[in-house]
Amino acid sequence: MTTGDLVRNEIFSRVAAQQLTAIEDIDQRSWQPFYRKFQVGDKSLFDAFFFPFGLIQDPNLKKSEVFAKLRDKWRETGDPEIIIRQLAEYQNAFLDLATGSNHQGLPGDVARAFERLRRASTPISTYPFLMRVSNAIRDGVISHEDGIGALQVIESFLVRRSAAGHEPTGLHAVFKRLWADTEGAVNALSVTESIRRHRTVVWPDNDDFREAIETRPMYGSAITPYLLAEWNRQLGGDQPNLTPWIEHVLPDHPEPSWFDVFTRDEHEQVKDRLANLLPLSSEMNREIGNKPYAAKRQRYRDDSGFKATRKFGEEVETWTPVALKERSRTLSEWALARWPY
Repeated sequence: MTTGDLVRNEIFSRVAAQQLTAIEDIDQRSWQPFYRKFQVGDKSLFDAFFFPFGLIQDPNLKKSEVFAKLRDKWRETGDPEIIIRQLAEYQNAFLDLATGSNHQGLPGDVARAFERLRRASTPISTYPFLMRVSNAIRDGVISHEDGIGALQVIESFLVRRSAAGHEPTGLHAVFKRLWADTEGAVNALSVTESIRRHRTVVWPDNDDFREAIETRPMYGSAITPYLLAEWNRQLGGDQPNLTPWIEHVLPDHPEPSWFDVFTRDEHEQVKDRLANLLPLSSEMNREIGNKPYAAKRQRYRDDSGFKATRKFGEEVETWTPVALKERSRTLSEWALARWPY
């Protein structure tokens, strides 16, 4: 049985002796609305909710201990609807983080800050802290300015780590106690200081971040679609409602004519760098394939749904090692300004 199954059984065990009609009334009035809200399209997020919820109750909890901890917490609670209300207190915050919704009704700039974290593939180890922040902003305990400042710091921290190739190992230790470490006084400064006290968790500095953006192979990295989407957005571009397909300007498997411009060693060194990648639709990516740059450029400029790609096609006449190096510097300077912490 899943944790969710065990939780449901525990809740309804409190009314097992009541008449069936009373049990059905609680089920229909309280449990089913709570349960069905986790259904997002053809996917249920119900079981994923309980571990971050459990960590809010006890930051040292292991996943295997969640149900036992919750059962102990509810031992003196005889009313199943009280338990359902306790669970539902964090439901909207969880769903907003997981799906990009705004069930909390947060101000637009705050909701967008949470949505950016979702699009940046924020690991679930951050959820207990972020769920508490979301509720605190909703309830006026944290000002939305302080909340946004804290979320921007967290986004910079996570984006820089991911771009530099650091695995999320260790983040659980940072975020499970971050609320306690800040004593609930959440803002950009308190979050920065609390994270930096974890000496074993790397926070890439400007030099490390710049080097990663300019030289690290980024194709296949989970953060790359977000980096390219944010580059597109900052250009004032349209935001197609799709996850961008990552296009190699210098192809992964180029036609022979490409080696008139790039040596084979240069190709291996630079083909997966961020500067050589563009957002495209999957259809266009398949159509232009490994063609020479002149053919690709026309399609970039005339047909792409992404402004960043159209602008690239308009401005970049030839794609050479020198042009790629120049674009690397441009992207790194932008990234340092975009994620400054």
